[in-house]
Amino acid sequence: MPIKLQIDQESQLTQFIASGTISFTDITTALESFFSGEVTQNILWDFRNSNPGEVFLPRKIKEIINFAKEEMLSRTDGKTAIVASSGVGLSLSKSYEAFAAIEKIPYPVKAFNSIDEAMSWLNS
Repeated sequence: MPIKLQIDQESQLTQFIASGTISFTDITTALESFFSGEVTQNILWDFRNSNPGEVFLPRKIKEIINFAKEEMLSRTDGKTAIVASSGVGLSLSKSYEAFAAIEKIPYPVKAFNSIDEAMSWLNS
């Protein structure tokens, strides 16, 4: 599976670790798996070792947000960090951050190019 979940209930963090080329179905399958279990407050999407392909096209970003929007209400006081190391990946992650704000996602979403910065923000 191109996206592995690492769940740490004690620290209330789920990491979605992507590798290879990622599809819309990979994202929705990972989200379904997350929401079917015990949901953590914070999420970190790690795209550093992946190629997001079509996933971050504007229409796909909106589809991902709409897919998860109702389920997202089960999270309270959480944050979502998106980490991408490349210029294009980071730009696309920032597009997701902007769409999340437009769609009024009930928790902060922020894009980073450093896992350390993302973890620091999630823990603040």
